[in-house]
Amino acid sequence: MTTVELAVPPKRLVFPPICANCGSPATEHLTIAKVFDRATTRRGRRRSPGDPTRHAVVRVDVTFCSPCVNRHRETVVETSAAWQMFKTFFSGYVVGAAACILAVYLYFQPYVLGSGDQTLTITPRPREAAMFAVVGAWCVFAVWFGSRRFRIPQGSEVTASFDFERLKTSFWQANRYKYILRNDSFGSAFVEANREARN
Repeated sequence: MTTVELAVPPKRLVFPPICANCGSPATEHLTIAKVFDRATTRRGRRRSPGDPTRHAVVRVDVTFCSPCVNRHRETVVETSAAWQMFKTFFSGYVVGAAACILAVYLYFQPYVLGSGDQTLTITPRPREAAMFAVVGAWCVFAVWFGSRRFRIPQGSEVTASFDFERLKTSFWQANRYKYILRNDSFGSAFVEANREARN
């Protein structure tokens, strides 16, 4: 096993043409994603649990050979779409988005009031409707952005051969990552390919 610390994010890594799992010549890629909880900002400010920017999703395309890619696809346990949808809508921003969409609808649509089927028409207020539309769009974006961590590719025994962690740094320092590489042949080639970024 090889461990190396680099001051370079995963998306800027250079990968050798070697399978990260078995060390054979690599012909394909698999996306590996990890979620990092950023409870505090680099300035020390605490993020609330509902902050859509609290969790960072980092993805990297890692080289693998065809047999290992096939084994990954055969053994990986994917998260069901129903569970992803449930986790996505389990957010307070969903309530805000629904309320804003309803408000915009009511500004432009007459509705029936009372048992006498009396129609009440609201005078259109484009300015107020636009404000609610903007707030509603922000809430929809917050729901989508904050739920990215529930839609990441699932890992397997194959993709576990390449792991990484984000190290804590000060505000003035660049982000540093620790890479844990199970296969020694791949590890040596990976370190050499990224030698200039190593400190």
